[in-house]
Amino acid sequence: MTNIKVVVGALIVLVIVTLIAVRFRGQQSSKRDVPSLTEPAKMTTPGETPPAAGGAEMPTSATAGTMTLTVTSPTNGATVTSASLTVSGKTTPRAEVFVNDAETRADSRGNFSVRIALDEGENSLIVFANDADGNVAEKEITITYDSGD
Repeated sequence: MTNIKVVVGALIVLVIVTLIAVRFRGQQSSKRDVPSLTEPAKMTTPGETPPAAGGAEMPTSATAGTMTLTVTSPTNGATVTSASLTVSGKTTPRAEVFVNDAETRADSRGNFSVRIALDEGENSLIVFANDADGNVAEKEITITYDSGD
């Protein structure tokens, strides 16, 4: 009989604790701030700082600054006869570099090169770099691939 009283007592305590937990969780969720979905998000361009939530000022990083990006090859407006080419240049050491869909990382001196495929005709190459401090740089060049056919 004593065992039954202990089990019943334990079940009652378990039910009470569960009810308190459910009620507490319900109160917490009702106090959460839910962001408004009526305003569309503002799009930013590379190099532009996105706005802070709620219109607050964004803190600026002490290490944030500018970075350079130079495309040394190919030159803007060049015409090539090969369906692929190597894009090379210089930027911040160890920065990530993207050329259209291709990705590479600059070496310890900032040099990078990546091979890309070209379509017949005019090709727009977007070269984008970003470093560990969040700095970005972008260049666009146009290359024409003429297979001679």
